Amino acid sequence: GHGVTLDTGDIFLEAGRKYRLTIEYFQLLGNAITRLAWITPSVRDTLAEQKIPPVKSTKVYLPAGSDWFDFWRGNIIKGGQTIQVPAPLDEIPLFVKTGSIIPLGPDLQYADERPADTLELRVYPGADAQFILYEDENDNYNYEKGIYATIPIRWDEENKELTIGKRHGKFPGMLKKRIFRIVWVRKGHGTGVTPVKNPDKTVKYDGKRIVITKHQD
Repeated sequence: GHGVTLDTGDIFLEAGRKYRLTIEYFQLLGNAITRLAWITPSVRDTLAEQKIPPVKSTKVYLPAGSDWFDFWRGNIIKGGQTIQVPAPLDEIPLFVKTGSIIPLGPDLQYADERPADTLELRVYPGADAQFILYEDENDNYNYEKGIYATIPIRWDEENKELTIGKRHGKFPGMLKKRIFRIVWVRKGHGTGVTPVKNPDKTVKYDGKRIVITKHQD
C-alpha cells in the first residue's frame, strides 16, 4: 500500500478576482482520495510564528463556561468561540478543559503485562479538578465482586495543591508502591503524547495521602 502524501506550495492570489483551477491526478490502483486545501496569509504567518509546518487547518468550536488547553501546544484558549486550528495528517485537534487531570503511562501491548509502576499525572490548572484512578486484575471479572482499588486525586486551584488520596480497596498483584511524575501543563510543557522528561514534581506513593503544592511560575 501507499501512505498519505502531502504536497504544499505558495500561490499568491488577488482579492476580488476569479481564478480557474485545474487539478490533474492519476491513481493506478484506485480507491484513493485527493483533497485540496488552502490557508490565508494571516494563518500562514501564525503557523510560522509557532514553528508549525504549513498544513491544512480546520474550525473547532470551544464551548463557553471554561477555558481550554491545546493538548499539542499547551496554550490556553478562551471558550465560547470558534477557532481555526492546525490539522496535520498525524495530529487530531484536541483540547482539554481547564480543571482536568489526565494520567499517562507507558504503552502496554497486552492486558496482562506488568502494571506500570510509574505514571505521569498531567494537571490542567485554571479550575478545581477531581479524578479517580481505578485498577484491577485486568484478566478476569473479579472487579464485579468488589476486588479492585481506587486512588482519588484532586486539584485545588485556589490553594494550588494536588492531593493524591488514600488508596481504597486491593486486589491480587496490586502495586503497593508506585511513582507519580507530576506535570502542571503550560505552554510548551506537558504537551503531546510523549511523557515529559523533566516533571515538575516526582513523588513516591505507598497508598497513603500525599499533598503536593505547586510553586508559583
